[in-house]
Amino acid sequence: MQSGWRGRAVRCSDHPDPAPRLRRVGATRLNATFGIATTLALYVALRRISESLMAIALALGFMEAVTLIVARPAFEILYLSEQHAAATTDAQRALFLAAGETVLATFHSTAFQVGYKLFSVHLLMVSLVMLRSQIFGRITACAGILATILNWGLYMPGSGILLSGL
Repeated sequence: MQSGWRGRAVRCSDHPDPAPRLRRVGATRLNATFGIATTLALYVALRRISESLMAIALALGFMEAVTLIVARPAFEILYLSEQHAAATTDAQRALFLAAGETVLATFHSTAFQVGYKLFSVHLLMVSLVMLRSQIFGRITACAGILATILNWGLYMPGSGILLSGL
């Protein structure tokens, strides 16, 4: 089960073709792959400006990607969704729905939070090195610093979700 628009439950398995579900699961892996490739490219482009900061940023970028891959419950949700669709009694459906809600609740737990913070520190370090480079303009570096500040906005009560989503 996934949370649908306006809080109603939506089953992934309502769609007869499993390809859209698998594409969503694959998109997570693809996103992480692009993140790793971008981290490597930024390291190669900026390592001459500050090798030590970029080595730390590279390590943080890799740790962030791995942390978020591990934190994503895509395969678990897909399995639970299929089991929910195959359930024959209301008790079985309630069991799989509760299990799905538990998996989604744990998604925003420690691994996700650590990955989110690692990305923010990584982005700040890369942006600071960009400020000293001739490869990237000041606007690009300042945009990275602003994005880092907005990322930390997630933890501000009330308006944090809005700030981090910008």
